[in-house]
Amino acid sequence: PVREALSLLTSEGLFVAKPNCGVTVAPPAPEAVRELVLPIRRTIEVYALKQVFDGLTDDDFRYWDDVLFRMERACRAREWQELPQLDLAFHRYLLERADSPDLLAIWQTIVSRMRAHFSDTVRAHADRDDLSRLHAHHAELVQAFKAGPKAAAVAA
Repeated sequence: PVREALSLLTSEGLFVAKPNCGVTVAPPAPEAVRELVLPIRRTIEVYALKQVFDGLTDDDFRYWDDVLFRMERACRAREWQELPQLDLAFHRYLLERADSPDLLAIWQTIVSRMRAHFSDTVRAHADRDDLSRLHAHHAELVQAFKAGPKAAAVAA
């Protein structure tokens, strides 16, 4: 089981396997990779939104409202370490809602490779007393999803 877990985490980009040397934590993605990967992530999430938009329910909005509540609480308490996980939970839900295991797997691989970047970004906002922008951005997304129309939600 441990070998399988390490293999999975290596395939997700969190670890690097070296023949006859074991596994080590992967270094952060270089800036050039981030410039490529972030637009791909956005494209995948927009595609998922288009797939599920017409079927969004009150349960979906309750889930996102709960994540927003926890984000706001973390921002007020300056618990910046929780924010990357909440950000990922917010977006992952959209992918899970699209009910496409292949799409989720592609997204998860991309997100795994960018984990350090997310943490660095949130830490930079924390250093500038600017955490509330992350919450506000996600609240604007939920409002756009609620208000519609689909084109406006996609643009958001």
